[in-house]
Amino acid sequence: MVRTKPSDAHLLLVRAITARGLKATTTQVERWQQHAWLPNPATWFEPAPPTLRPLILDRALWLAENTRVGRSIGWWGWVFWAVDGTPDSTQRLRAAIIAALERPLRRAGVGKIPGGNSDRAFQGRAVAAAKVLPNRRPPRRNRDEELHEHAAEVGLSMPALAESDIPTVFHPALLEAGAPLLVGGGEDLGAEGLLDALTTAFPDHPEAVENVRQLLRQAELAGIDLLAVHPLAQGVRGGARH
Repeated sequence: MVRTKPSDAHLLLVRAITARGLKATTTQVERWQQHAWLPNPATWFEPAPPTLRPLILDRALWLAENTRVGRSIGWWGWVFWAVDGTPDSTQRLRAAIIAALERPLRRAGVGKIPGGNSDRAFQGRAVAAAKVLPNRRPPRRNRDEELHEHAAEVGLSMPALAESDIPTVFHPALLEAGAPLLVGGGEDLGAEGLLDALTTAFPDHPEAVENVRQLLRQAELAGIDLLAVHPLAQGVRGGARH
C-alpha cells in the first residue's frame, strides 16, 4: 500500500518538536490524531500561519515525551478528549469512563445485574457487590511522597504531613460503599450508607462529613435526592445507557 505523503502541517509540527530536543515522526503525529489526542490540523495554527498555536505545540511536546508504542497515556488522553469537546472526543471519553467503571464487574465475573425495587433484586445486587470487593486493591503509591517530589522539581519545599491529613478515596470503608453504588446505584447505597462510610474513612475530618450531611439535608428539604440525580444513580450499567 502506497503511503500518503505527509502534510505540511504534520511536517511543521515534527520540526517544531525536534527543535525543542524531542523526537517524533509524522507517523506518530498521525497516530496521535487517530486517537484524538491532537485535534484536526486545521485548528493548529494562529490566524497568520505557519505559526503553531502554543497549546497545540505544548500538547505535542508532552505526547512526544510520554507516549511509547504499545503503552497507554492513561487518563491524560481523557483530559485531551474533554478539553477538545468534539462529538468524537466526547464519545471516546464516555466509552473510556464506562469501560473503566465496568472493569471491576468484569474481573469479579458479574454478568447481568437484576433491576427493580423488589427484595429479590436488591439481594441479587448485594451479592454482585460482594463479589466486586475482593477484587479491589488500593494502589501501592505514596501520594504524599509524589507531591513532595513534584514540588522539589520546581524548587518548592513542602512541610511533612501526617498520614491522617491525607484523605484517600481507597479507604476500605469507601470501597465497601462504592461497590453497591457501582452495581446498584444511589438507592442501594442510601444517604446514611454514604455518611457512615465517610465518617469511618475520615475520622479526623468531621467538618467535611458534616458539610456533606448538611448538603444532603438541604437537598432533601428542597425535594431533591442527590443520590438519585448522581451519574451513578442506577449504577454503572444505568449510567452507560444514558
